[in-house]
Amino acid sequence: GLEHDRAARQRVDPIGQRHCLLDQLLDQQHGGARLAQAASGIVTEVWIADSTGHFKLDPVSDAETLSCLSVYETEMADLYCSAARTSGYMPVQQYGTAQVTGIQWDTVQGSRTARGPAYQNMRLTGSQRCAVSRDGTAVTVFYTAQDSGGGTATVTINGTTAGTITSTDGTLAAGTYDSGRAVTYTRSGYGPINLDVQLTSGTAFELEGAYFHNANVATGFMLIRADKSGQSMSYINDTPDPLMQVIKNEQPQLVTIQLGINDANPNGSYALAVDDFVAEFETLITNIRAQYSTWTPAIRYLFQNQSVWVPSDYSTTYRTAMRNACAKNDVLFIDGHDAVGSISGSDPLDFSDDTLHPNARGHWVWGQAV
Repeated sequence: GLEHDRAARQRVDPIGQRHCLLDQLLDQQHGGARLAQAASGIVTEVWIADSTGHFKLDPVSDAETLSCLSVYETEMADLYCSAARTSGYMPVQQYGTAQVTGIQWDTVQGSRTARGPAYQNMRLTGSQRCAVSRDGTAVTVFYTAQDSGGGTATVTINGTTAGTITSTDGTLAAGTYDSGRAVTYTRSGYGPINLDVQLTSGTAFELEGAYFHNANVATGFMLIRADKSGQSMSYINDTPDPLMQVIKNEQPQLVTIQLGINDANPNGSYALAVDDFVAEFETLITNIRAQYSTWTPAIRYLFQNQSVWVPSDYSTTYRTAMRNACAKNDVLFIDGHDAVGSISGSDPLDFSDDTLHPNARGHWVWGQAV
């Protein structure tokens, strides 16, 4: 049936032919992911990254357009579906006062809390609000629920109340939160969507972000960006993690991991030797797959480049160990180091002056590689 479905799409239109490339990728991974994709026509992906996924040092980039995530998202949207999602996922992360990850809010109020996929929720209190304008046919609003002390936010689109979202969920265990919940609002036809989310009753509302798209709920591609500066496999494994709640609620068919620098950094919090590095990776893979009950996602690992921030044998010993660990755990290994080659502080062709964060060229290379 799956082979017939693929063949049928190849005959129907060029979009179907490009669609088959994703089928082939999924064929290399878990059959369950391929089944889920073929049955729903939707591919949702969670990309877990540190700042190398979105940050460009010279100058600080607008990662809505200049990051390996945004390059990849644009390519995948074109590859997978002609009615693609139109703008990437919030939340944004701030460096000082600059918003540099994903879509930027036009109006930002509230305080940041370390929950949601990128640990960048906006916690609205009083009558605080967040607003942004983009084009599309629909917008999906993501939020974090809590057992008590939540609130109700009014969602306004183009000046008209579209609905309300209540974040209090008494079925949750006392003192707990649940990230990755979502509500979709559709306008009449494609055009401007002026989104405003404002707390109108209760104590607080934690807003994760928004995703503007073409109401293509039958087919499409959505990339949820779970990237955070300083992120590590060790932290995710050691901390009650909202990222796993997002994966459990969203059930993405694809999970891409772009982590490791902050685990191996000899001067960092973990400074992991290679065996411990691999162990943290395998624990993360196990934890991700534990969020699924009837099937498992396709998982990919982007190995980052050698730099002054990692051990001298990162591109040799660590890279070989991770290639083997990926093969052992049925994870697709993407060699980001091989894609850009060795770099030095005097000649960072694909990297910013700190030799760690990709420049515009490096982000393009990694985005294309993935």
